[in-house]
Amino acid sequence: VYTTHHDVKFHNALLERALGEAEELLAWCVAVHAPRSTVAEFTWRLREAWEIVLRNQFHDVLPGTSITPVYEDAAEEYAHAEELVASVIGSAQSILPRARRHEPRIERTEPVPDDEGMFVFDNGLVRARVRSDGTIVELSAGGSRSVCTQANVLALYHDKPKQWEAWNVDRGYDRKTVATRHGQAQNDGGSVAVDFTLGGSPATMRIALFAGEPFLRVNLDVHWKERRRLLRVENWLAVQTDRAIYGAPHGIIERSARDETPAERAKFEVPGQRFAAVRDEHGDGLALFALDTYGWNARSLPNGGVRLGHSLLRGTTWPDELADLGEHVLQYAYAPFSGASIGSLERAWLQFAHEPRVRLFACDDDAVLVTAAKPAEDADGVVVRVRECNGSRCSVHLRCGARLTEVFSVDALERRIELPVTIEGESLVFDLAAYQLRSFKVRFTHA
Repeated sequence: VYTTHHDVKFHNALLERALGEAEELLAWCVAVHAPRSTVAEFTWRLREAWEIVLRNQFHDVLPGTSITPVYEDAAEEYAHAEELVASVIGSAQSILPRARRHEPRIERTEPVPDDEGMFVFDNGLVRARVRSDGTIVELSAGGSRSVCTQANVLALYHDKPKQWEAWNVDRGYDRKTVATRHGQAQNDGGSVAVDFTLGGSPATMRIALFAGEPFLRVNLDVHWKERRRLLRVENWLAVQTDRAIYGAPHGIIERSARDETPAERAKFEVPGQRFAAVRDEHGDGLALFALDTYGWNARSLPNGGVRLGHSLLRGTTWPDELADLGEHVLQYAYAPFSGASIGSLERAWLQFAHEPRVRLFACDDDAVLVTAAKPAEDADGVVVRVRECNGSRCSVHLRCGARLTEVFSVDALERRIELPVTIEGESLVFDLAAYQLRSFKVRFTHA
């Protein structure tokens, strides 16, 4: 269920990101004193969209284990929700001053062919060498050593679970592979493009590096025709560790990469949100970012290093015989790092997943992440939510792009609670405990 019915997972994740952006734009509207009736109308549109998103997170819809008519209905609902959110984003942007809408887009770093027929990417933050089949054979951060032996290898496996087909992937699926074929890589407008045939499914991979981004982007466009097959991207990493870190809602979870005990062997496929990362005792390693794919595995190799795999698509035939047939856009990215904290990885993932935009609230401390900024439910101010990522207590100065008059702490239901927070200049000042989530309600003066 981490992988089945990627189309539903794609729309769910797309809407979650878009709703976050729309809510922040409405928070900006509140901060600059847009008409309350306008903000209220936009807020109701977002409420309708949220109800669609949350309803389709029901335990047989989002996991991909419902019958065909359910997904016909879900597709119509998602389309309606996306129209609602797009209308709010467009209308809110038309209200706001241009400087508060978005930041300028960054440019691609041109790949350069080398003497061995490979493409070399280098933007000063990431260096990568890519073979003509799209395989990455060198990947390093800021001049440090390469953290991969080979990465970005597409592999197609037979996938026929003994029972509960849409729910299960059986241990040992990787023993039987299906042939894949590839064309010759070409420079396609600043990206390295490679055509593939995955079983009987045509696909195009595009690899790109942008200025200022600490990760190498990969886009895979697939016209998926496969039944009972599992598409994965496999990576052999030169990182000495027996642990892997996976993103989780508002945090991370660390799991063993060994397979010595029955419990470890049972975890041949595990869930993770946003990223999986491995790092050595010095803090050097690699994170693989994902947008809307959630199945992972990591295994320590006998001669050192780690094999990190990520599931991209399945082709189950029951209870929905049409599951996953059609067009898919899969996006992931490789982020090599040297001494990076979890907070800095979380920020890099946000940079990967979201278009550049001007934030209403920001903090210079990598450990502190702004997870939401939205109009208050009672229409009286804005609620901002933050969390501590690195597991250490810290004092926070959270800058605001508008002039503040009042702030107090609230709980998840936006009820006032007595936890300290003050205003210093244009910043909220407060403490965060390790991994703590805190929410605040703020009010504004006229600009």
